[in-house]
Amino acid sequence: MSNESQQAFECANSEQLRTIADAIRQELDDRWPTIGLIGVSGVGKSSTINSLFKTDLPTSSTTACTKEFRDTDLKVEFTSPSAKQGFEPLAGGPADVRLRVVDAPGLGEDVRRDKQYLDLYREHLPRCDVVLWVSSARNRAVSLDQMYLEQLPEIHDRLVFGVNQIDLIEPLDWRSGYGIPSLEQERRMKEILADRSERFAHIIGREPTMIGYSSKHGYHLERLFAAIIDSCPPERKWIFLGLKNFSHEDFVPEGMKRNLLFRLITWALSPRSKDSAPVGGGTNALAPSLSTNPASDERATHGSAGLSENDPKMDRGEQHRRDS
Repeated sequence: MSNESQQAFECANSEQLRTIADAIRQELDDRWPTIGLIGVSGVGKSSTINSLFKTDLPTSSTTACTKEFRDTDLKVEFTSPSAKQGFEPLAGGPADVRLRVVDAPGLGEDVRRDKQYLDLYREHLPRCDVVLWVSSARNRAVSLDQMYLEQLPEIHDRLVFGVNQIDLIEPLDWRSGYGIPSLEQERRMKEILADRSERFAHIIGREPTMIGYSSKHGYHLERLFAAIIDSCPPERKWIFLGLKNFSHEDFVPEGMKRNLLFRLITWALSPRSKDSAPVGGGTNALAPSLSTNPASDERATHGSAGLSENDPKMDRGEQHRRDS
């Protein structure tokens, strides 16, 4: 290819990139990526928003705090998904965009308000790219959720279901030192999710995406956010994929980040892990704690946080091994 042809090609390619960048910015300005949260009163919608997006919405365990639709606008970074392959059409690199989170008033709070709330749902929810329907793991009765779902068919195609408060599942033996449910709680959580999925599936006409999580302890928030992105309509999913990816550290309570095993896992996931030792010691001294106790291995794989040497709930075998 001659120099003239090469220059002409580069000019044409540059012009196409500017056109693509302008189209992306226009779409981001015209229609902000929007997530809606709905459900019956008292299931922890506002606390879910606070935990996921580090906001400070008012919450209460006794009265409903959300009486009307409330928009929370967050400033986030947008990078086109193709930038991961070394192609960035946005001139100047990543752009700051707005992510809008819509907190809806809880249904079932007062029969006198249900009609008003349902009308508001029908008015506001169509502007959401995806809607997270939050229910509570501790409430076995879901007839209210089923009834309201039947009355909102216009959002069935953009729903993802979150089952909050799994830390309150019987026998109430949440492993605080690990930041994860006990094995018995996890077993019951699977039963609850399977039962909830079957009850909602016949209403929305498909197998629902359903994630069990705890907004209080930050458990499985990373799975919840991934499910929200996956449930976006195809023509808008590229926007959510372009939002700055959350680190796994964003979904771990601050206290757990000081945990030795969590630091080791973070080090192992980092690109520089092959060239440096983890914070707190070398790999040879710490590696046995990942493999000698199958029970602790299992807990490490299904939770975000690791072991605490001072945790009174530590397995006796693990404590004995460390003491010896």
